Amino acid sequence: MSRLTDIFTRNRLSSNAVNRPITSSVTFSPFNIGSKRFADAYVMMVLERIFRGLRNVNYTVSDEVRGEGVPDVQQLADFLTANLLDLVWLYWQRGIVAIAKDRDGRWYMVSPQYWKMGGINGNEVTNYDIVTYSDSYRFLGKSDLDALKDHISRLDRLVNADDYLTQSLGAFGILSGKSMGLTPEDKKAFLDGIKRDIGITSDKYQFICMGSEIDFKQVSLPIDELKLSDKVKEEVMAIAGYFGVPYDLIPLSGKSTYDNQKQAIIDFYRNCISPIAESILDLGRYAIKRSDLMLPSRALTFTLDNIPELEADKDDTDSRLERATKAAELIEKMKSIEGADPTLYIDILNNGKN
Repeated sequence: MSRLTDIFTRNRLSSNAVNRPITSSVTFSPFNIGSKRFADAYVMMVLERIFRGLRNVNYTVSDEVRGEGVPDVQQLADFLTANLLDLVWLYWQRGIVAIAKDRDGRWYMVSPQYWKMGGINGNEVTNYDIVTYSDSYRFLGKSDLDALKDHISRLDRLVNADDYLTQSLGAFGILSGKSMGLTPEDKKAFLDGIKRDIGITSDKYQFICMGSEIDFKQVSLPIDELKLSDKVKEEVMAIAGYFGVPYDLIPLSGKSTYDNQKQAIIDFYRNCISPIAESILDLGRYAIKRSDLMLPSRALTFTLDNIPELEADKDDTDSRLERATKAAELIEKMKSIEGADPTLYIDILNNGKN
């Protein structure tokens, strides 16, 4: 997997990253000669779902905080919101994110090329104060994408194998000349021609014309038993699970109902987007702690906006709490009435069937 050494060179402004493409390219797939890099599309299928979710994250100043330092916290919040995708990408790619202020007091993300590594194990950024490390980097010594490298490599091999078997008809056997022997040069030329020109796609020949009689002994290759498509889905599922993306939200699942999708979206924001947003929130709160602002770190928070499923889930939760509160009040009243039996209402309250 390639490394990006300078994809986040900042212009020292907290500009919106959506208007600034990264300056270098990256592939998730291994650089194998003759290998088509299918894995890039599969991995981006998962990551693009996360990117779309992160666009609903909005960092802001907590309503409970008042004071002279609020505008400075708001500036930090605006920077984190505008550059969240870049911050998360670097977090996944390198396992480290460092931010700093320029001479004009504006926040920027420090490019990895400016990091000076040191510390006990030589794996800490020592020349910048406001730094965060991913759990994968802290405990395994590698970034999230490095931790997934073997899965991504296997995914690429599986799709390449499926593609190659489709193009080659899955043919595997022993070919020999009957009327005369084949020289090594003849064998290579013939096999190269088969590999290049014969297949089932529109640009390949479906027939082989021979000038002499040959004998072919088929070697059974149980392609169906390989279940390559199922294994591809398993690897995509593993990658999605690593990031906390419900498989029902991935187009490959093929069995999602409306109710499944609705619950999957709720789980997605709770188990994927919120934890990612909280990781960057920790960075921002640490920046507040290291500043001279007379404000608590909780002055910075975030919201998840424009997500109908979460609003509906919140409304449903509020309704259940309201009904439970009314049931509890009714039980207390019944206990004060001689001869009244609140057992039924207690059972309803305990079982959540209110």
